[in-house]
Amino acid sequence: MAWDRGALNLLVVAAVCVGCRNSGGSGDDGSTSGSSTGETSTGPGSEASTDVSTTDVSTTFGSTGSSSSTSSTTNAETTTGTDTAEVTCDDGVVAAGELCLGPHEVIVSGRSTAVLSIADFDNDGSVDIAAGHDDGLSVRFGDGAGSFEGAIDLLGGASILALAAADLDGDDVPDLVVAEPTADVVHVLLSNGDRSFDAGQDLSTGAGPRALALADFDGDRFLDLAVALEVDGDIGVTLGTGNGTFLGALTVTAGTSPLGLAAGDLDGVGGADLAVANFGSGNIGTYLSQVDGFAPPVSVTAQAGPRDVLLADFDGDGAIDLASIHQDAATAGFWPGDGSGGLGERFLVQLGDNPRDAHAADLDGDGHPDMIVALQAGNAVGVLRGDASDGLGPQEAFATMSDPTAVAAGDFNLDGALDVATGSAGPQGGIAIILATP
Repeated sequence: MAWDRGALNLLVVAAVCVGCRNSGGSGDDGSTSGSSTGETSTGPGSEASTDVSTTDVSTTFGSTGSSSSTSSTTNAETTTGTDTAEVTCDDGVVAAGELCLGPHEVIVSGRSTAVLSIADFDNDGSVDIAAGHDDGLSVRFGDGAGSFEGAIDLLGGASILALAAADLDGDDVPDLVVAEPTADVVHVLLSNGDRSFDAGQDLSTGAGPRALALADFDGDRFLDLAVALEVDGDIGVTLGTGNGTFLGALTVTAGTSPLGLAAGDLDGVGGADLAVANFGSGNIGTYLSQVDGFAPPVSVTAQAGPRDVLLADFDGDGAIDLASIHQDAATAGFWPGDGSGGLGERFLVQLGDNPRDAHAADLDGDGHPDMIVALQAGNAVGVLRGDASDGLGPQEAFATMSDPTAVAAGDFNLDGALDVATGSAGPQGGIAIILATP
Protein backbone atom coordinates (compact mmCIF):
# COMPACT_ATOMS: atom_id res chain seq x y z
CA MET A 1 0.00 0.00 0.00
CA ALA A 2 1.14 3.54 -0.75
CA TRP A 3 1.89 6.36 1.68
CA ASP A 4 -1.22 8.46 2.30
CA ARG A 5 -1.11 11.80 4.04
CA GLY A 6 -4.89 11.99 4.10
CA ALA A 7 -6.99 12.16 7.21
CA LEU A 8 -6.07 9.77 10.01
CA ASN A 9 -8.66 8.41 12.40
CA LEU A 10 -7.46 10.24 15.49
CA LEU A 11 -8.62 12.51 18.22
CA VAL A 12 -6.58 15.69 18.75
CA VAL A 13 -6.67 16.94 22.33
CA ALA A 14 -5.69 20.37 23.53
CA ALA A 15 -2.04 21.02 24.32
CA VAL A 16 -2.23 21.23 28.09
CA CYS A 17 -0.13 19.94 30.93
CA VAL A 18 -0.73 16.23 31.53
CA GLY A 19 0.26 16.09 35.16
CA CYS A 20 -3.38 15.41 35.94
CA ARG A 21 -4.74 11.89 36.47
CA ASN A 22 -7.18 10.21 34.09
CA SER A 23 -9.30 7.08 34.24
CA GLY A 24 -7.92 3.99 32.49
CA GLY A 25 -7.55 0.24 32.28
CA SER A 26 -5.75 -2.55 34.04
CA GLY A 27 -2.15 -3.68 33.53
CA ASP A 28 0.14 -6.59 32.67
CA ASP A 29 0.46 -9.04 35.54
CA GLY A 30 3.81 -10.45 34.49
CA SER A 31 2.35 -13.71 33.24
CA THR A 32 3.85 -15.68 30.37
CA SER A 33 0.96 -15.28 27.97
CA GLY A 34 1.47 -13.54 24.63
CA SER A 35 1.42 -9.99 25.97
CA SER A 36 4.19 -7.64 25.02
CA THR A 37 6.03 -5.55 27.52
CA GLY A 38 8.99 -4.73 25.36
CA GLU A 39 10.42 -1.33 24.56
CA THR A 40 10.82 -0.10 21.01
CA SER A 41 13.40 1.64 18.97
CA THR A 42 13.60 5.37 18.46
CA GLY A 43 15.01 5.59 14.99
CA PRO A 44 16.73 3.93 12.07
CA GLY A 45 19.43 1.41 12.83
CA SER A 46 18.73 1.13 16.51
CA GLU A 47 16.47 -1.91 16.87
CA ALA A 48 14.77 -4.05 14.32
CA SER A 49 14.44 -7.27 12.46
CA THR A 50 14.21 -10.01 9.94
CA ASP A 51 14.67 -12.45 7.02
CA VAL A 52 15.35 -15.80 5.61
CA SER A 53 17.30 -19.04 6.37
CA THR A 54 16.54 -21.46 9.18
CA THR A 55 19.73 -23.48 9.67
CA ASP A 56 20.54 -23.52 13.38
CA VAL A 57 23.79 -23.42 15.29
CA SER A 58 23.23 -23.59 19.05
CA THR A 59 25.47 -22.06 21.69
CA THR A 60 25.10 -23.11 25.31
CA PHE A 61 26.07 -21.33 28.50
CA GLY A 62 25.94 -21.76 32.25
CA SER A 63 23.03 -21.13 34.58
CA THR A 64 21.70 -17.60 34.98
CA GLY A 65 22.42 -18.04 38.68
CA SER A 66 22.05 -15.29 41.24
CA SER A 67 25.43 -13.59 41.04
CA SER A 68 25.05 -9.83 41.13
CA SER A 69 28.31 -8.84 39.45
CA THR A 70 31.12 -10.01 37.24
CA SER A 71 34.53 -11.00 38.48
CA SER A 72 37.17 -8.28 38.73
CA THR A 73 38.76 -9.21 35.42
CA THR A 74 37.31 -10.22 32.09
CA ASN A 75 39.15 -11.86 29.23
CA ALA A 76 37.53 -10.18 26.22
CA GLU A 77 38.81 -12.84 23.85
CA THR A 78 36.39 -15.39 25.28
CA THR A 79 33.36 -13.21 24.56
CA THR A 80 34.04 -10.88 21.64
CA GLY A 81 36.68 -12.79 19.71
CA THR A 82 38.41 -9.52 18.86
CA ASP A 83 40.10 -8.03 21.92
CA THR A 84 42.72 -10.25 23.56
CA ALA A 85 43.74 -7.80 26.30
CA GLU A 86 42.58 -8.41 29.84
CA VAL A 87 40.48 -5.57 31.15
CA THR A 88 39.92 -4.80 34.80
CA CYS A 89 36.68 -3.79 36.45
CA ASP A 90 36.49 -1.45 39.45
CA ASP A 91 39.62 0.53 38.49
CA GLY A 92 37.69 3.61 37.35
CA VAL A 93 38.91 3.32 33.77
CA VAL A 94 36.44 2.58 30.99
CA ALA A 95 38.09 0.18 28.54
CA ALA A 96 36.88 -1.55 25.41
CA GLY A 97 35.77 -5.09 26.20
CA GLU A 98 34.79 -4.45 29.83
CA LEU A 99 31.45 -5.83 30.94
CA CYS A 100 31.33 -4.63 34.52
CA LEU A 101 27.88 -4.57 36.09
CA GLY A 102 27.52 -4.31 39.85
CA PRO A 103 24.69 -5.26 42.21
CA HIS A 104 21.22 -4.01 41.40
CA GLU A 105 19.46 -1.25 43.31
CA VAL A 106 15.67 -1.09 43.53
CA ILE A 107 14.47 2.49 42.97
CA VAL A 108 10.72 1.76 42.70
CA SER A 109 8.88 -1.08 44.41
CA GLY A 110 5.28 -2.22 44.64
CA ARG A 111 4.32 -0.77 41.25
CA SER A 112 3.90 -3.06 38.27
CA THR A 113 6.17 -1.85 35.47
CA ALA A 114 5.79 -3.18 31.94
CA VAL A 115 8.07 -1.05 29.78
CA LEU A 116 10.98 1.42 30.03
CA SER A 117 12.47 4.14 27.84
CA ILE A 118 15.55 6.20 28.63
CA ALA A 119 16.26 9.75 27.38
CA ASP A 120 17.11 13.24 28.66
CA PHE A 121 13.55 14.54 28.89
CA ASP A 122 14.40 17.66 30.95
CA ASN A 123 17.40 18.70 28.84
CA ASP A 124 19.84 18.90 31.75
CA GLY A 125 22.51 16.58 30.35
CA SER A 126 21.52 13.57 32.48
CA VAL A 127 19.33 10.73 31.26
CA ASP A 128 15.93 10.03 32.77
CA ILE A 129 13.67 6.95 32.93
CA ALA A 130 10.14 6.85 31.55
CA ALA A 131 8.18 3.84 32.73
CA GLY A 132 4.83 2.38 31.74
CA HIS A 133 2.82 0.95 34.64
CA ASP A 134 -0.58 -0.68 35.00
CA ASP A 135 -1.82 2.59 36.53
CA GLY A 136 -0.18 5.20 34.33
CA LEU A 137 3.14 6.60 33.13
CA SER A 138 5.97 7.92 35.29
CA VAL A 139 9.13 9.85 34.45
CA ARG A 140 12.05 9.85 36.90
CA PHE A 141 14.74 12.47 36.44
CA GLY A 142 18.39 11.50 36.69
CA ASP A 143 20.86 13.62 38.65
CA GLY A 144 23.92 12.49 36.66
CA ALA A 145 25.34 10.67 39.67
CA GLY A 146 23.36 7.46 39.38
CA SER A 147 20.34 8.58 41.40
CA PHE A 148 16.95 10.03 40.51
CA GLU A 149 15.92 13.23 42.23
CA GLY A 150 12.30 13.66 41.26
CA ALA A 151 9.39 12.10 39.38
CA ILE A 152 6.13 13.02 37.72
CA ASP A 153 3.10 10.84 37.00
CA LEU A 154 1.08 11.14 33.79
CA LEU A 155 -1.95 9.42 32.23
CA GLY A 156 -3.15 8.24 35.60
CA GLY A 157 -5.10 5.00 35.55
CA ALA A 158 -4.05 4.01 32.05
CA SER A 159 -2.35 0.66 31.47
CA ILE A 160 0.81 1.51 29.50
CA LEU A 161 2.53 -1.36 27.69
CA ALA A 162 4.72 0.32 25.05
CA LEU A 163 6.86 3.47 24.86
CA ALA A 164 9.09 5.18 22.34
CA ALA A 165 11.13 8.36 22.82
CA ALA A 166 12.52 10.82 20.26
CA ASP A 167 12.40 14.51 19.36
CA LEU A 168 9.13 14.83 17.43
CA ASP A 169 8.72 18.60 17.26
CA GLY A 170 12.23 19.85 16.47
CA ASP A 171 13.08 21.47 19.81
CA ASP A 172 16.00 19.09 20.52
CA VAL A 173 14.23 17.61 23.56
CA PRO A 174 12.97 13.99 23.43
CA ASP A 175 9.22 13.48 23.43
CA LEU A 176 7.18 10.33 24.11
CA VAL A 177 4.65 8.18 22.33
CA VAL A 178 2.76 5.88 24.67
CA ALA A 179 0.53 2.89 23.86
CA GLU A 180 -2.57 2.17 25.94
CA PRO A 181 -3.84 -1.17 24.56
CA THR A 182 -7.04 -1.39 26.60
CA ALA A 183 -8.23 1.87 25.02
CA ASP A 184 -6.82 1.20 21.51
CA VAL A 185 -5.01 4.53 21.59
CA VAL A 186 -1.49 5.91 21.33
CA HIS A 187 -0.80 9.12 23.23
CA VAL A 188 1.71 11.73 22.06
CA LEU A 189 3.37 13.66 24.92
CA LEU A 190 5.59 16.62 24.03
CA SER A 191 8.32 17.49 26.51
CA ASN A 192 8.83 21.11 27.43
CA GLY A 193 12.36 20.45 28.68
CA ASP A 194 11.40 21.62 32.17
CA ARG A 195 10.07 18.38 33.66
CA SER A 196 6.61 18.89 32.23
CA PHE A 197 4.86 17.49 29.16
CA ASP A 198 2.08 18.83 26.98
CA ALA A 199 -0.55 16.49 25.59
CA GLY A 200 -0.33 16.15 21.83
CA GLN A 201 -2.46 13.95 19.63
CA ASP A 202 -4.33 10.93 20.87
CA LEU A 203 -4.08 8.55 17.92
CA SER A 204 -6.90 6.05 17.63
CA THR A 205 -5.48 2.71 16.50
CA GLY A 206 -6.70 -0.73 15.63
CA ALA A 207 -7.17 -3.29 18.36
CA GLY A 208 -4.37 -3.90 20.84
CA PRO A 209 -1.44 -1.53 20.20
CA ARG A 210 1.47 -3.37 21.86
CA ALA A 211 4.75 -2.22 20.27
CA LEU A 212 5.98 1.07 18.80
CA ALA A 213 8.80 2.23 16.52
CA LEU A 214 9.78 5.80 15.60
CA ALA A 215 11.79 6.18 12.38
CA ASP A 216 11.80 8.01 9.05
CA PHE A 217 10.04 5.52 6.79
CA ASP A 218 9.19 7.82 3.85
CA GLY A 219 12.55 9.61 3.60
CA ASP A 220 11.36 13.16 4.34
CA ARG A 221 13.63 13.44 7.43
CA PHE A 222 10.69 13.59 9.84
CA LEU A 223 10.11 10.74 12.27
CA ASP A 224 7.11 8.56 11.52
CA LEU A 225 5.33 6.13 13.84
CA ALA A 226 4.70 2.40 13.41
CA VAL A 227 2.34 0.55 15.75
CA ALA A 228 2.06 -3.23 16.06
CA LEU A 229 -1.55 -4.26 16.75
CA GLU A 230 -1.65 -7.50 18.72
CA VAL A 231 -5.37 -8.24 18.30
CA ASP A 232 -5.75 -7.16 14.65
CA GLY A 233 -2.50 -8.74 13.49
CA ASP A 234 -1.52 -5.58 11.59
CA ILE A 235 1.04 -2.79 11.65
CA GLY A 236 -0.28 0.75 11.38
CA VAL A 237 2.04 3.51 10.11
CA THR A 238 1.35 7.24 10.34
CA LEU A 239 3.65 9.93 8.95
CA GLY A 240 5.28 12.62 11.06
CA THR A 241 5.18 16.30 10.11
CA GLY A 242 8.15 17.45 12.20
CA ASN A 243 5.99 19.57 14.51
CA GLY A 244 4.86 16.79 16.83
CA THR A 245 1.82 15.72 14.84
CA PHE A 246 1.13 12.77 12.54
CA LEU A 247 -0.92 12.59 9.34
CA GLY A 248 -2.19 9.81 7.11
CA ALA A 249 -2.51 6.11 7.74
CA LEU A 250 -1.05 3.00 6.14
CA THR A 251 -1.86 -0.52 7.33
CA VAL A 252 0.26 -3.56 6.49
CA THR A 253 -0.59 -7.12 7.43
CA ALA A 254 1.51 -8.84 10.08
CA GLY A 255 1.20 -12.32 11.57
CA THR A 256 -0.71 -13.52 14.61
CA SER A 257 -0.14 -11.52 17.81
CA PRO A 258 2.69 -9.18 16.73
CA LEU A 259 4.42 -8.22 19.99
CA GLY A 260 7.86 -6.88 18.99
CA LEU A 261 8.66 -4.14 16.49
CA ALA A 262 11.92 -2.56 15.33
CA ALA A 263 13.09 -0.15 12.64
CA GLY A 264 16.39 0.15 10.78
CA ASP A 265 17.87 0.45 7.29
CA LEU A 266 18.20 -3.17 6.22
CA ASP A 267 18.76 -2.49 2.51
CA GLY A 268 20.96 0.61 2.66
CA VAL A 269 18.86 2.66 0.24
CA GLY A 270 17.38 5.14 2.71
CA GLY A 271 14.06 5.08 4.45
CA ALA A 272 13.81 2.91 7.53
CA ASP A 273 12.61 -0.66 7.17
CA LEU A 274 10.54 -2.63 9.69
CA ALA A 275 10.79 -5.97 11.46
CA VAL A 276 8.02 -7.52 13.54
CA ALA A 277 8.02 -10.50 15.91
CA ASN A 278 4.78 -12.45 15.40
CA PHE A 279 4.37 -14.29 18.69
CA GLY A 280 1.41 -16.42 17.63
CA SER A 281 2.72 -17.24 14.13
CA GLY A 282 6.20 -18.22 15.30
CA ASN A 283 7.93 -16.09 12.68
CA ILE A 284 9.49 -12.70 12.04
CA GLY A 285 8.53 -10.49 9.13
CA THR A 286 10.63 -7.79 7.50
CA TYR A 287 9.21 -4.93 5.46
CA LEU A 288 11.49 -2.91 3.17
CA SER A 289 10.36 0.69 2.74
CA GLN A 290 9.83 2.06 -0.75
CA VAL A 291 8.92 5.43 -2.27
CA ASP A 292 5.24 4.49 -2.18
CA GLY A 293 5.02 2.38 0.97
CA PHE A 294 6.46 -1.01 1.90
CA ALA A 295 7.39 -4.00 -0.23
CA PRO A 296 5.56 -7.25 0.56
CA PRO A 297 6.91 -8.79 3.76
CA VAL A 298 9.57 -11.49 3.81
CA SER A 299 9.26 -13.93 6.71
CA VAL A 300 11.82 -16.06 8.49
CA THR A 301 11.01 -18.92 10.82
CA ALA A 302 11.72 -18.23 14.49
CA GLN A 303 11.60 -20.60 17.42
CA ALA A 304 8.54 -20.82 19.65
CA GLY A 305 7.19 -17.57 21.00
CA PRO A 306 9.15 -14.77 19.27
CA ARG A 307 8.65 -11.94 21.75
CA ASP A 308 10.88 -9.08 20.64
CA VAL A 309 13.10 -8.15 17.71
CA LEU A 310 16.14 -5.91 17.23
CA LEU A 311 17.84 -4.34 14.20
CA ALA A 312 21.50 -3.41 14.75
CA ASP A 313 24.95 -4.15 13.33
CA PHE A 314 25.93 -6.77 15.91
CA ASP A 315 28.81 -8.27 13.88
CA GLY A 316 30.37 -4.94 12.88
CA ASP A 317 30.43 -5.48 9.11
CA GLY A 318 28.52 -2.29 8.29
CA ALA A 319 25.21 -4.04 7.52
CA ILE A 320 22.19 -4.09 9.83
CA ASP A 321 21.44 -7.53 11.29
CA LEU A 322 18.28 -9.05 12.73
CA ALA A 323 18.05 -10.53 16.21
CA SER A 324 15.12 -11.84 18.20
CA ILE A 325 14.23 -13.48 21.49
CA HIS A 326 11.95 -16.52 21.75
CA GLN A 327 10.01 -16.64 25.00
CA ASP A 328 8.82 -20.25 24.83
CA ALA A 329 12.07 -21.71 23.45
CA ALA A 330 14.35 -19.65 25.76
CA THR A 331 16.66 -18.76 22.88
CA ALA A 332 17.89 -15.76 20.92
CA GLY A 333 18.16 -15.83 17.15
CA PHE A 334 20.63 -13.93 14.99
CA TRP A 335 20.40 -13.44 11.22
CA PRO A 336 23.32 -11.56 9.58
CA GLY A 337 22.23 -8.82 7.20
CA ASP A 338 23.79 -8.55 3.75
CA GLY A 339 23.23 -4.79 3.45
CA SER A 340 20.71 -5.13 0.63
CA GLY A 341 17.73 -6.39 2.62
CA GLY A 342 18.62 -10.08 2.70
CA LEU A 343 19.52 -12.20 5.70
CA GLY A 344 21.91 -15.11 6.16
CA GLU A 345 21.27 -18.34 8.00
CA ARG A 346 20.04 -18.28 11.55
CA PHE A 347 22.35 -18.71 14.53
CA LEU A 348 20.87 -19.60 17.93
CA VAL A 349 22.08 -18.71 21.41
CA GLN A 350 20.58 -20.31 24.53
CA LEU A 351 18.96 -17.96 27.04
CA GLY A 352 17.59 -18.32 30.52
CA ASP A 353 13.91 -19.21 30.85
CA ASN A 354 11.13 -16.84 29.82
CA PRO A 355 12.96 -13.98 28.05
CA ARG A 356 10.49 -11.09 27.88
CA ASP A 357 12.19 -7.99 26.45
CA ALA A 358 15.34 -7.14 24.49
CA HIS A 359 17.38 -4.01 23.90
CA ALA A 360 20.47 -3.25 21.78
CA ALA A 361 23.32 -1.20 23.30
CA ASP A 362 27.12 -1.37 23.44
CA LEU A 363 27.49 -2.35 27.09
CA ASP A 364 31.13 -3.44 26.88
CA GLY A 365 32.32 -0.45 24.84
CA ASP A 366 33.96 -2.44 22.04
CA GLY A 367 32.06 -0.74 19.22
CA HIS A 368 29.60 -3.61 18.65
CA PRO A 369 26.02 -3.35 19.94
CA ASP A 370 25.17 -6.07 22.43
CA MET A 371 21.80 -7.70 23.14
CA ILE A 372 20.39 -7.12 26.63
CA VAL A 373 17.52 -9.40 27.69
CA ALA A 374 15.09 -9.36 30.62
CA LEU A 375 15.00 -12.95 31.95
CA GLN A 376 11.80 -13.13 33.97
CA ALA A 377 12.20 -16.66 35.35
CA GLY A 378 15.84 -16.12 36.29
CA ASN A 379 15.44 -12.74 38.04
CA ALA A 380 18.32 -11.63 35.86
CA VAL A 381 19.53 -9.62 32.92
CA GLY A 382 21.23 -11.56 30.15
CA VAL A 383 23.89 -9.92 27.99
CA LEU A 384 24.88 -11.37 24.61
CA ARG A 385 27.89 -9.47 23.32
CA GLY A 386 28.06 -8.38 19.72
CA ASP A 387 30.56 -10.66 17.99
CA ALA A 388 32.31 -10.34 14.63
CA SER A 389 32.39 -14.13 14.27
CA ASP A 390 28.96 -15.31 15.42
CA GLY A 391 26.98 -12.08 15.65
CA LEU A 392 26.05 -12.70 19.27
CA GLY A 393 28.19 -14.39 21.90
CA PRO A 394 27.06 -16.66 24.75
CA GLN A 395 24.87 -15.19 27.46
CA GLU A 396 26.33 -13.63 30.60
CA ALA A 397 23.83 -13.08 33.43
CA PHE A 398 23.49 -10.40 36.13
CA ALA A 399 20.98 -10.43 38.99
CA THR A 400 18.19 -7.88 39.23
CA MET A 401 14.89 -7.57 41.12
CA SER A 402 12.43 -10.42 40.73
CA ASP A 403 10.43 -11.11 37.56
CA PRO A 404 11.99 -8.57 35.16
CA THR A 405 9.91 -8.03 32.04
CA ALA A 406 11.52 -4.86 30.62
CA VAL A 407 15.09 -3.71 30.05
CA ALA A 408 16.84 -0.54 28.87
CA ALA A 409 20.31 1.03 29.03
CA GLY A 410 21.83 4.48 29.57
CA ASP A 411 24.75 6.18 31.32
CA PHE A 412 23.06 7.15 34.58
CA ASN A 413 26.18 8.41 36.39
CA LEU A 414 28.01 9.96 33.41
CA ASP A 415 31.15 7.86 33.82
CA GLY A 416 31.27 6.83 30.17
CA ALA A 417 29.99 3.28 30.75
CA LEU A 418 26.42 2.24 30.04
CA ASP A 419 24.25 1.16 32.95
CA VAL A 420 21.12 -1.01 32.86
CA ALA A 421 17.55 -0.50 34.08
CA THR A 422 14.95 -3.22 34.47
CA GLY A 423 11.21 -3.10 35.04
CA SER A 424 9.23 -5.84 36.80
CA ALA A 425 5.51 -6.48 36.45
CA GLY A 426 3.03 -7.75 39.01
CA PRO A 427 2.14 -6.45 42.49
CA GLN A 428 5.73 -6.80 43.70
CA GLY A 429 7.08 -5.08 40.59
CA GLY A 430 9.01 -1.88 40.14
CA ILE A 431 12.24 -0.54 38.68
CA ALA A 432 15.84 -1.48 39.42
CA ILE A 433 19.10 -0.08 38.09
CA ILE A 434 22.43 -1.84 37.68
CA LEU A 435 25.36 0.56 37.53
CA ALA A 436 28.48 -0.35 35.59
CA THR A 437 31.66 -0.57 37.69
CA PRO A 438 34.52 0.17 35.24
